[in-house]
Amino acid sequence: MIKIAVDLLGADRSETELLEGVIDAINENTDLFVYILGTKEILENELNNKGVSPDRYEVIDAPDVITNHDNPMEIIRSKSNASMIKGATLCRDNEEVGAFVSCGATGALMVSSMFIIKPLSPAITPVLVCEFIKRNGEYICLADCGANLDCPADKIVSFAKMGSAYMSAKGVENPKVRLLSNGAEDTKGTAVIKEANALLKEADLNFLGNIEGSSVLESDADVIATDGYSGNVLLKTLECGAVSVIKDIRDYAETLESEDKGKFLSLADKLYKHYDYNTQGGAVLLGVKKPVIKGHGAATAETILSIVRIAYTLAKNNLVDKIKEEFNI
Repeated sequence: MIKIAVDLLGADRSETELLEGVIDAINENTDLFVYILGTKEILENELNNKGVSPDRYEVIDAPDVITNHDNPMEIIRSKSNASMIKGATLCRDNEEVGAFVSCGATGALMVSSMFIIKPLSPAITPVLVCEFIKRNGEYICLADCGANLDCPADKIVSFAKMGSAYMSAKGVENPKVRLLSNGAEDTKGTAVIKEANALLKEADLNFLGNIEGSSVLESDADVIATDGYSGNVLLKTLECGAVSVIKDIRDYAETLESEDKGKFLSLADKLYKHYDYNTQGGAVLLGVKKPVIKGHGAATAETILSIVRIAYTLAKNNLVDKIKEEFNI
């Protein structure tokens, strides 16, 4: 069985609503077992009512919720009964648990991952990666998308390695890696980017050179390597551009008669699902001993299903072992 832990508290929607996504994932994968963290009585009643086999899950009672107002550094000591802390502790103590999913407070999840689950090695700086969809429908991984704002060149190379291992675990053979810069030429970029380019050429990766932000959605890349500052700016810019276009389409649809209006609204919905990375499953923290998938606070049951799919795939395809191979650990 592939075992993962899912924290259902801390998001905007109720734990019972998000549980629907877990149930769908269990029904979808016959070899999936889920440790579900939240309010035990509520969740078990819902699971029993839905007829889910008790052989496929275990509910761990963890009714406390961590909020964005909590001091992340105080969380481990003061919130031991919180679903996020219990989930991270389960990942640390149970070798069979292959991944951890949570839609709770970002800062708390990062701290819990670093100090409870812990990095794979002191030499590895964990990286936050996310996927979005290119125009041709293929997925691309952005590493880093916001965890490490200011990085030396060797860290960017390590992000590229973890991003490559991630896409390999997702089924991409020999992932193509590109480096985010202000020009495709090797001579473009800051001193750090130029150094990273030179190091990536020497790394055991399928490195194809630099890429500009304007080319990302039509590129041949499977992985975009960058520091967290530039990666986050790129991600938010792509989101903003897509949302603006979608709003324009919706506004235009409101000026049309019913049949044409429906067509344009349908197009807007399709584009939203295509370009909103949160609907693809959020972000994944790599470089800790178990992959941690961070869902958006506004997650729905559909989002949870997507996130659990990612967690299941990464655990089943031994992502952590692939990262260890990249770093000879």
